[in-house]
Amino acid sequence: MLIPDKTPQDPFALFFKAAALLKQVLPQILLASLSLAVLSVLTTNQFIQELDTSNPDAWQALLNSDFFPYLLVYGLISTYLGSVILFSFGQAYLPHVSGNAYTRAAQTLLPMLIANFLYYFLAFLGSFALVLPGIFLLISLAFASSSILFENKSVMQSLGFSAFLVKDNWWHTASTYALPLLIMLLLAGVLSSFFSPSADAALLPETTPEISPLQYILDIAIETVLTPLFYAVTVVIFYDLKLRRLPSSDNNDDDYLAA
Repeated sequence: MLIPDKTPQDPFALFFKAAALLKQVLPQILLASLSLAVLSVLTTNQFIQELDTSNPDAWQALLNSDFFPYLLVYGLISTYLGSVILFSFGQAYLPHVSGNAYTRAAQTLLPMLIANFLYYFLAFLGSFALVLPGIFLLISLAFASSSILFENKSVMQSLGFSAFLVKDNWWHTASTYALPLLIMLLLAGVLSSFFSPSADAALLPETTPEISPLQYILDIAIETVLTPLFYAVTVVIFYDLKLRRLPSSDNNDDDYLAA
């Protein structure tokens, strides 16, 4: 079992700890991760097909389309599978976390759905104010899901607890998340160089380029590994932030409310 550090670590140390955690846990979560990757890739590509960017009422048309109910189902399933993966990493790394990942994900499905909606909604609102407030909220509230799964917080408590943990550690948290994000962007750049549309297709903006089966397979394979890496990073940072902000309290302490 991977042993957590007893003192706060720098971003590179946290990233390599997360990579080691991924190596340890990936065989256990492979089915959930592969299922989530398949759903994500298929949904994303279908979404691109459905969204007509040349139509000024494209979003309204999408809401009224047959595809919208599928998006709701995707949100439900992806939240459940994401909780399974996140809890599995927490179970392997956090000293106080135990139980069945699939059961815990089912028990917390409703608060997780609400917390995820509020997380992205608040970040979306913040992005209208010169983008930076949206990025700030994306990092500050990134541990709401972890707080629900690992600390039994309510939805509103989870948002507050996440903001408390990240307070005074925003740059440290953002720089740790930047490492897997950089890997993802590099892989995306490499793949785009192999699967970029032809010059003729680029001259036809109304035409959506056909996606080859090989690109589907590569996208799914990459997401199967990279998505869990982000969850592993989240768990490792979550524990590190608790060491920084609550060094002497137990894992379920609410003393942060008095801070």
